Order: sequence, then structure tokens, then C-alpha cells
Amino acid sequence: MGRVELALRQEGTFQRLCAIKRMHPALLTDSSLCAMFVEEARVAGLIRHPNVVGVVDVGTDIDGPFLAMDFVDGISLRDVIRHAETSGLVVPVQVCCRIAAEVARGLDAAHTLVGLDGT
Repeated sequence: MGRVELALRQEGTFQRLCAIKRMHPALLTDSSLCAMFVEEARVAGLIRHPNVVGVVDVGTDIDGPFLAMDFVDGISLRDVIRHAETSGLVVPVQVCCRIAAEVARGLDAAHTLVGLDGT
């Protein structure tokens, strides 16, 4: 549905790396998809949880709507799995369970979110 790019947010001497999420240009003409993207941004901006990437800004520019999110530096789960596969290793069950539990905590934060209006 889109792409995420690394960007440098700069204001005066302030600098911060962030991830910019954008819709795929071919989808920008679909108003229902644009509305879904904006709703995702609204909801994601309300979630405050260590297992959910924080949204630091939302807007629209010449390239369409975007979400600016915290940049999380590190190795992806996909890379961990690929490394294990190519090395002939198995990711320990304890690690898999911990990852699943942390993902579940983040999902719980998203699904039990209460908006500023209490709904």
C-alpha cells in the first residue's frame, strides 16, 4: 500500500532521524484509501506504548499524506529469521515466545485504545 523512508527532520540546530510512511502514488486517487490512511495516522498518533512506533507528525505535502514516525534502529525480525535459516540455526523457542508476547502487548495497546473523547 505504500513505502517507508528514512528522513532527517531538522529545525534550526535540532536534528532527528525519523521514518516517513507514505501511500503508493498510484493509490492517491482512491479517496477511500486516502481516508483509511488518514484514519490510521489519527489512531496511531494516540497510541503510547513501548512496543508501538510513535507517530511524531502527520500531514500532507506535494507527495500526498504522510506519517512521520520515530526511527527505530536495529535488526528486523525478518533479518533474524533469514540469518537463522541461512546459518542452519533455529531461533530458540524462548526468543520466539518473547517476541510473540511483546507483539501481543503492542496489539493490545492498539485494540484497547481510548480516544481523547473517551471512546
